Amino acid sequence: LRKSLAYLLFLFSLGIALLGALTTNAIPTKAEGLLLPAKKFNFLLNVDYFNAGRSGSFVYKTYLNNSITLLNYFLVIYFLIAIIALITLSLSKHRNE
Repeated sequence: LRKSLAYLLFLFSLGIALLGALTTNAIPTKAEGLLLPAKKFNFLLNVDYFNAGRSGSFVYKTYLNNSITLLNYFLVIYFLIAIIALITLSLSKHRNE
């Protein structure tokens, strides 16, 4: 039960971290943002930029922008990391028994 809860929290954290990694170059700092009309300075601004298709990811903008959507890029990375984490978690479960 503890490992399942930890895995669910990891998935939530992974989603927020990945949003930040894909849109971070597009987010102004709070000091710069005070002069802008944007009222968000947390991950919700990342969600807005993500929904608008704005990415700061060099790899996505340089190589993948014309072939896949930002959502598909996000999902590929998200599920790859989630599967690796699940495999690692299941292997550590068998080792502890």
